[in-house]
Amino acid sequence: MNFEGPPELPPEETEVAAKQQKTEKPADIPIESVRAEKEAKLQSIRQEVDSWGDRLGEGVDEGIKETVAVYNAMELPTSASCEGHFGSESEHGFPAPWVEVEAPDKPQWRFEHEGEIYEQVAKKYGVTVNAVLHADNDEAWREATQSSAEQKETAEYRAWREENEKLLKKSESLLQEFYRERNVQNDIRIIADRNVGGFRVHNGGKFYIPNNAKERLENELTEEERKRIPDILRASQEEMKSFTDFLKEKYFEGDPSAEHQRKLDSDPTRQFLRDQGFQGDPEVLYSMDVISAKNNKGESLMGSKTFDNFEDLQNFIKNNPDALTQKQKDQMKEGMPIFGTGYNKSVYDWSGSLPPGKSQQMDEAFDSFAAENFDTRKWVSKEKGQEQTTEKPKEKTPQEIKQDIGRTENESLSCLNNPEIYQNVADPKDLEEVIREMGGNARQFEDPEKKILAGMAQKDLEQLNQLLLSGKPEDLISADQVVANYLYRSLSQELKKVFNMTELPISLEDKKKLIYQSLLADKISKRPDILKSRDLISVRKRVGEQIGQYLSKQEQPSAEVSEVETSGQAVKVEPEKDKTTEKTPDAKIKFGVTLNNFVKEFRDGTVPQSFTDFIRSNPSSAQYEAAATKLSRLYGDYLKDKRFPSDKIPEFTDKVRDVAELLNPDRLKFNDALSQLQGDLGNIEGYGNMAQAFESLYGDKAKPTAEQWKNAVGKIHQLMSEYWKDKRLISDKSGEWLEKIKALSKSL
Repeated sequence: MNFEGPPELPPEETEVAAKQQKTEKPADIPIESVRAEKEAKLQSIRQEVDSWGDRLGEGVDEGIKETVAVYNAMELPTSASCEGHFGSESEHGFPAPWVEVEAPDKPQWRFEHEGEIYEQVAKKYGVTVNAVLHADNDEAWREATQSSAEQKETAEYRAWREENEKLLKKSESLLQEFYRERNVQNDIRIIADRNVGGFRVHNGGKFYIPNNAKERLENELTEEERKRIPDILRASQEEMKSFTDFLKEKYFEGDPSAEHQRKLDSDPTRQFLRDQGFQGDPEVLYSMDVISAKNNKGESLMGSKTFDNFEDLQNFIKNNPDALTQKQKDQMKEGMPIFGTGYNKSVYDWSGSLPPGKSQQMDEAFDSFAAENFDTRKWVSKEKGQEQTTEKPKEKTPQEIKQDIGRTENESLSCLNNPEIYQNVADPKDLEEVIREMGGNARQFEDPEKKILAGMAQKDLEQLNQLLLSGKPEDLISADQVVANYLYRSLSQELKKVFNMTELPISLEDKKKLIYQSLLADKISKRPDILKSRDLISVRKRVGEQIGQYLSKQEQPSAEVSEVETSGQAVKVEPEKDKTTEKTPDAKIKFGVTLNNFVKEFRDGTVPQSFTDFIRSNPSSAQYEAAATKLSRLYGDYLKDKRFPSDKIPEFTDKVRDVAELLNPDRLKFNDALSQLQGDLGNIEGYGNMAQAFESLYGDKAKPTAEQWKNAVGKIHQLMSEYWKDKRLISDKSGEWLEKIKALSKSL
């Protein structure tokens, strides 16, 4: 393993390379001459690589030298590498080869004043700055890195990071081409993993664990899998050599991109997005599961493939029937797509900003487009020369989809004890609220007007879950980007909605403050560094506080009448309509309007204060809807009561506060967790539904305090974290877990 420097070519070869970049080769230059020049350049780089070493004086591993040389010849400068190691004689490294790529001229310091911080910390601990940099003193290193991370990144570092992004895209494009017609197991497949700054190209899959991380090896791999590590290492090394051979072919043949560009230009999904009004060049990525190999028992080992254009996807499916599972073949009989379609951030931002009417139109248009273009019955199998057909699989019910969302949500929550999250993403407590909000929004897929945003929230949640489960530093950086994209999108939607609400009398000064926060959020979301989520959460809290003061001051709504059932009779209450769209305002606005009704009746400023914790917990739309319904029913009862206000206000003040207790954020979290367990496991014998088992919390005489709810939430989340780690079938584990839930109910 080593940390090498980029190759420095002799002046004459640098001049040749520059001329090759700026000018086309004359037609009369023989191909042999061009190849000879490239061979000479590659040989020169090989000699440079032979001279490199790390700070311990060790040279580049023999098994990775050629890969390093070819990468640099392809203008992908490397900074470190390893051929892969495993065995009793080797405690360092990983059981898979890797190459780290970084743009040249990396700034010495990432953050402003970072050098001064390291000097101060070194002086405090009585060590050198180098000792702090190399973590020779772990406590000093942690203090210096944490203090530095609180500063802004320098302009030089941001520019360097942008260069790394270009290199990453180039490497990912090469990998995508390499695997276009190649099937391998996920554990052998080479990927490009983002690091702080540069990125690392490696394989190994779940086996990519440091050899000295004994605890991780024990916890994350079974005994049988640990026995396979030497085989995985050999297979990974062979795969890296194959990739190196592919890169050499690319290096000597040039980079013919015209055909690839034609495929991109003719991609039907790209064209659909343009037809719908997307400005620019949308990036589309198709992905699908494939059979990559068979184990010694004849069982299929699954891998995955991605394509950046529809033609390559279609050709692969037609030409590789053996790579498809029986389920996929069955789906194709009914013309069902067996692949997923993803987009880049600009597409999601654009679709999320569309008005509800346009969103629905586009949703309908996409259904027609998919029916015409994604009908896999038309795709002929090369092996059989006939159409692939199959029966349509049973679609999941809305309840099953919501259960899947709940599982993903809770798996994500179970990962928040990783200390690296605080340094790379945000405070885990804040992140918990965001994850729950994602889950709440994802569950609104049945609402036609929210279907697209719900789908985006579900995709964000699933992607975030995979990154948090990995827990690698590079994956946590990607997780920060996922959360930041979600926060910026939801904040933009919220502000747009508020500015369009004419019934909110926001002052000009406060509008300016909200616009400033919007611009600040945009700037944060585009930063090429970490902890964007932390800063966007802070912005969103400030925006929520500014908007919240107007919700409690909102005027009495006008006369559009709806009916709310109270005590068996219909009582009229009057939620205002949005004057610009003639549609009922969103749940948050309805909640504010209904609460304001009580404020006006009671003339008591303490009423809205009872709901402070609920509002600050960033409730989902469904929670706001439930709260508005409870208050509306209570307000109906209040209007129906013919007593003088002075006689009935004390009683109804207590009832409003009872509603506020029902909306305690920790109580809602506990309700949600219990509901998901109920959906999976069913009733507890001897109690009925699960809520009936928790008499101390839900009983008629129960008066749990806020601290009791907080304690209950902590315990049930710990229980759910263990539950999701239990990979047995529900039918096999339900009895045991119902007993554990029963024990929890008694402990509370």
